[in-house]
Amino acid sequence: MTLDTAAIRDQMEAIKTEGIKFFTDLLHMEEDTDYWDIYDADHYWLRLEEASQKTSIELQSNLIQSTTAIANSMKYSTLLTEADSRDLGAWTKSVRASLRLRRYYYWDAEVLHDEGEVLGLRRAGQSDTTPVHPEKASSIFERDIINLLRLVDLLDIPSVLSTEEWRANPQATAEYEPGTAFVMMQIDPERPEIEDRYNAIKECFVQFGVNAVRADEIEHEDLITKKIIERIRVSEFLIADLTGERPSVYYEIGYAHALNRRVIMYRKKDVRLHFDLASYNCPEYTNVTDLKRKLMNRLEQITNRKPKSAGT
Repeated sequence: MTLDTAAIRDQMEAIKTEGIKFFTDLLHMEEDTDYWDIYDADHYWLRLEEASQKTSIELQSNLIQSTTAIANSMKYSTLLTEADSRDLGAWTKSVRASLRLRRYYYWDAEVLHDEGEVLGLRRAGQSDTTPVHPEKASSIFERDIINLLRLVDLLDIPSVLSTEEWRANPQATAEYEPGTAFVMMQIDPERPEIEDRYNAIKECFVQFGVNAVRADEIEHEDLITKKIIERIRVSEFLIADLTGERPSVYYEIGYAHALNRRVIMYRKKDVRLHFDLASYNCPEYTNVTDLKRKLMNRLEQITNRKPKSAGT
């Protein structure tokens, strides 16, 4: 993911320039008025030469790459909201449809009524099956590519997220505290095996200059839950051990995911992974030594740094 907004804008400008040229070369195409043509979504597309179709497909691919970068960057912008994310999706689909000589429509849910009597509900939906002549498609393309460029101009990524340090850790947020990690796991001081796992995790992070803490180590004068939520929000790294299948650990991971935070997850061999996290990467470990080995390798990949012990 790139947070270089200047580069994103350059990519969008290039798409705009190439797109205008693409449509200019098609303006000679005659417009059909046959009523039945509206049922053939690819009516105009199929009349393009193979080279023109290839150009369109390349532009569509470049568009998706650029708008994906915009979407990822919007998570860290203080000016843009969820409404802007919806606009991004609609404009991207509209530009993409225009490059295929189609029109994109979308509509919100609507309550159907007659003189105060509710008749039903029309669900929200979208469609891109209406063919449009290149001249009209060109107008739609220019309108919404400009909308996308204006959205890029509103990206205000904090400077900390443009540093190489952040690029080495995609988990970081605009407000993260460098060199910190929060550990989500079962807590029971009376069970030595749990403490051994926790100490192993802390030792691994120390090798990368990171201080890892667990909920029972957090100083607090308020509700401990509030402090846990704060640590999830601002810690540079988040790690969870799902061994023990604790509901509190699942809750904390769920909160992290709601913030679009990535969590490093592990579980002991044969521990059941509940449905909520079944689709996430959660490697198994056989013992503490195996856990340390896997976590060290993971941190080396994430931080793009060698552990301190490697230099001794």
